[in-house]
Amino acid sequence: MARLKRRNTRAAIEDAMEAISKDIEINDGIYPNSNGKISASEVLHRAGLSSAALQKPANRELRLEVNTWVRVVQSKLARGAKSVRKSVTDRVDSARLEMKQLRQVWLEAELEYVETIRQNAELREHCEELERENRRLRASIAGANIHSINQSTSP
Repeated sequence: MARLKRRNTRAAIEDAMEAISKDIEINDGIYPNSNGKISASEVLHRAGLSSAALQKPANRELRLEVNTWVRVVQSKLARGAKSVRKSVTDRVDSARLEMKQLRQVWLEAELEYVETIRQNAELREHCEELERENRRLRASIAGANIHSINQSTSP
């Protein structure tokens, strides 16, 4: 029973560390939670465990692994107001550029749509003209081919 609990604790902590790493990667080196600071307590919080979970003698090795992982990850985080500001500014600039490109594509698509609507209306009008012409020609052909059956011949 105790072995299963330790295994579950390890799995939860490893999942939490992986989730924290993904958050940092997604946010370009900035941890978005707990004021950007990572600690063993934050790992435990993300794992859904109590703050005393790593204090138990059975988890001594796991506590050392978590503390080592925290030190390594902390060393890679963007720190300081300038670094964070630069990272955020870069992201905002990137988002603005992407938005500008999206607007341009949208406008081009809208122009294509308007042009397609105009062409469609022209083609419908042309089709109606051709149908009217077709009806007129059929009527004129039909009138020329009609012969009276009662042709009287005088002897």
